[in-house]
Amino acid sequence: MPGKGAVLQKSGTDVPKCEICGKIAEASRSFACRRCRKSPLCLDHLDSEYRVCSGCAAEERISLYNNLLRQGRSVRGFLRLTEFLFVLAVMFFVAKEFFWEQLPEFIKGNVVFDYVFLWGGAAIAGMVLGFIVIRSQKGRLKEVGDKIEDHKARSRFSRH
Repeated sequence: MPGKGAVLQKSGTDVPKCEICGKIAEASRSFACRRCRKSPLCLDHLDSEYRVCSGCAAEERISLYNNLLRQGRSVRGFLRLTEFLFVLAVMFFVAKEFFWEQLPEFIKGNVVFDYVFLWGGAAIAGMVLGFIVIRSQKGRLKEVGDKIEDHKARSRFSRH
C-alpha cells in the first residue's frame, strides 16, 4: 500500500496524491505551497488567509499568537508605569495643595509642581490608551487561538 504523498501506478500512468491526506490530486485541483514547497496538495489544504498550506498557515498563526502575547505583556508594563505616574501626580497635587508651607525650598522649585495637572492628564490618557489596546488584543488573541484550535482538531481527525 503506498504511503502518503506516494504516486499510484496504474498501468503505466502516474496519478499524483496529496502530500497531506493522500487523496488523488488532479492538476487543476491542486497547488504547491509557496513556503514549504510541498506539492501536490489538494485545495482542501489551501489556507484562504495566508495562501499557503494549512500546516504553514498554522505556524504563522502560532507565531502571531505568541507575538500578541508578548505585546500584551509590554502593554501591561506600560499600564503599570502610567498608574505609577498617576499616583505620583496625585501625591504632588496633595503636597502642593495641603502641605506647601512645610515643603523644603528645593522641592518647591521642582518642575513637577508647575505641571502636576499635565502629568496627571498624560497618565490618565496613557491608561485609557493601554486599556483600549489590551481590549482589542484580547479579541484578536481569541480569534487567532480559535483558528489554531480548529486546525488542531481538523488535523487530528484527518490523519489515517
